[in-house]
Amino acid sequence: MYFCGVKAIIKNLSNNKIIIIIMVIFATLYALLSLGNHLNFRTFCLDLGVYSHALYQYAHLKGADCAIYLWENQNLLADHFDLYLPLLSPLYWIFGQYTLLVVQIFFALLGGLGTYRLITTYTDKKTLPVLAMVSFYGFYGLWHALSFDYHTSVLATMLVPWLFYSIRRQRYWWGLTLVLLISVGKETMPLWLIFITLPLLWDYRKDSLARRWIAVYCGVSVLLFFCISMLVMPRFGTNDQVLWRYSYMGHGFKEMAVYMLSHPIETLSNFFSNFIHDTSYDGLKLEFWLCTLASGLFLLIRKPHWILMLTPIVGMKMLARDAGFWGLTNQYNVELTPVIICGSFIAISSLKREKIQPWCATLATVLVLLTTVYSTSKPRTNIFKERVRAFDSRHYQQKDFSISTASEMIQLIPEDASVCATTMFVPHLAMRDSAYMFPIGLGSNAEYYLLKLHHWCYYEGEEDKIAEMVADTSNYSILSTDGNLVLLKQKKH
Repeated sequence: MYFCGVKAIIKNLSNNKIIIIIMVIFATLYALLSLGNHLNFRTFCLDLGVYSHALYQYAHLKGADCAIYLWENQNLLADHFDLYLPLLSPLYWIFGQYTLLVVQIFFALLGGLGTYRLITTYTDKKTLPVLAMVSFYGFYGLWHALSFDYHTSVLATMLVPWLFYSIRRQRYWWGLTLVLLISVGKETMPLWLIFITLPLLWDYRKDSLARRWIAVYCGVSVLLFFCISMLVMPRFGTNDQVLWRYSYMGHGFKEMAVYMLSHPIETLSNFFSNFIHDTSYDGLKLEFWLCTLASGLFLLIRKPHWILMLTPIVGMKMLARDAGFWGLTNQYNVELTPVIICGSFIAISSLKREKIQPWCATLATVLVLLTTVYSTSKPRTNIFKERVRAFDSRHYQQKDFSISTASEMIQLIPEDASVCATTMFVPHLAMRDSAYMFPIGLGSNAEYYLLKLHHWCYYEGEEDKIAEMVADTSNYSILSTDGNLVLLKQKKH
């Protein structure tokens, strides 16, 4: 009955109109999700504030640094190698503090369109590409990524379906361009591309020209990975705040690779087990695997070599000693989206009994959407419900403080002033020369401090320090407070 309804819609509308309708629906949902969080102060210094400040610096022809969130400053490229920000920086003059969120939504829509175009090359059935697009947009990994700030990994990931499409349509120079674009999005992207191209060599093993080009893509990815991670980034600073998650395997990529090769059973076991032995995280990995299987991974049994594409992404998740990476939330699953959705719908289109293809595609889409609904309801993974539930009225509220009071305090801060703020206020204040997450700005003599008196702390002793500053009337004057938020100005002596 459901599929008959889909066929009826398609008869009355051209596919182009259906695509536009789907994209408008999901653009609206994504805007409610992402922009809704920002408007209600549920975006944070890490990561939207950091990247928005970098965008501002690039837009003013300055190098981006980490002073906003690190005591010991260094070039931002040492933290993550991201060349998208300088490329996107002119958009700052149009969209201001919303720039990166708008760009991220645009790229998400672009990724779904690429998936649609790819699946049209595998089947003549009009329903399969449409359902593939819906599945892509509704995949839990993409939804949760958009619910949490901005991440360049999202942008790079959304280009992967277009890489698949370029190879499929024999547009190899476009494919090479996409390899380069994906690679400069983040230092881990060239590594991922190596694992993407190897299965593609098998897919195109009978096409000598395609095989040669894919080998070139693989070689370029290997070269870029080593150059970026081992030559360029170390020259800008250290990446210790990222690599510490894997320090039990060694320091640096070489030592970690040696560890995994010399401890293969233990490494494989860590993909599935709670190896930090904190029982509060029991079940997180099992939940991830079950939800990912339900979202289409089970269909890759028809393309098992595509599972290799997931290896570095899942490895970076499951081998981290930070259990926050293991579950269903944040941006850590977005790279699964193009591999699982594109792979599963290619697998469906290869079924010999063509009559069941639309039914399988419909079932796959329903499972994807149900999994996403589950991941935003009561999963084993710890979630911030207000952040991920765009259909809930609480998503459009802020229970911890007054939004209007916070906005009024922000208006009191001059645009050219140096400011230090509690994490959720930083993205709204980052578009200036000097902005810091509290308490980093204390070492930089920030002029204004917008603080929440009681809040979860990144650094030990934050609340005590805030209380000291409020009481220190000789150095700070209280410009505004409601007993929950306070705006301080440092006095000049």
